[in-house]
Amino acid sequence: MMMLMTEQQAIALAILLPLLAALVVLCWASLLRRRGGFEGRPGRLHGLGVYFDSARARELALDVASLGSSTLVTLLTTMFALLWLVADDVRAAVLLVLASSLAAIFGSALKKLTRRLRPGAAAATFFGSSFPSSHTLMGSTLYGTATWLLVGSGRWPAGEAFILAMAAMLALLIGFSRVVLRVHYLSDVVAGWFMAASLVVSAALLQGL
Repeated sequence: MMMLMTEQQAIALAILLPLLAALVVLCWASLLRRRGGFEGRPGRLHGLGVYFDSARARELALDVASLGSSTLVTLLTTMFALLWLVADDVRAAVLLVLASSLAAIFGSALKKLTRRLRPGAAAATFFGSSFPSSHTLMGSTLYGTATWLLVGSGRWPAGEAFILAMAAMLALLIGFSRVVLRVHYLSDVVAGWFMAASLVVSAALLQGL
């Protein structure tokens, strides 16, 4: 029978997971750079942008992408944390704020270290380098962590499957919207999902202590 992790082991794993994920992202960036995958192509549609090159598609993508913007993520994190405080769940509130804050920190740091050029013909404004996608990282971390904390609390067992499905759909849509807007490559988005997953798992480990 597999022995359960001790509290110290869970804390250590929760700390190490995001650091290891960040190291993987940096190694991936190095590999892409060696293959020439860090150079933008001005004036050229990229990836999903080719198939969704219309004003309506771009407007929809902008709306979806805003769900991962730093402004909205900060507002929602604050609102959700306050709700958990009202529900007398201080640990959930702290973990949510911590996960969202770390997503912003890791996203900013990795962008500065990787310095990838954006795809050409962007259909939206952007800041910083392309790898990883901060919208994807921050949005997926917020909705993923909030969902896991809610499901783990057992407050709404009948709606757990729906909540999980909605969180997964939001994470996917935010990521793909950034590719449709041609401000990110698909690899940027996948790196954002990967980094976000490590933060969600870390929060889940700490919640279970």
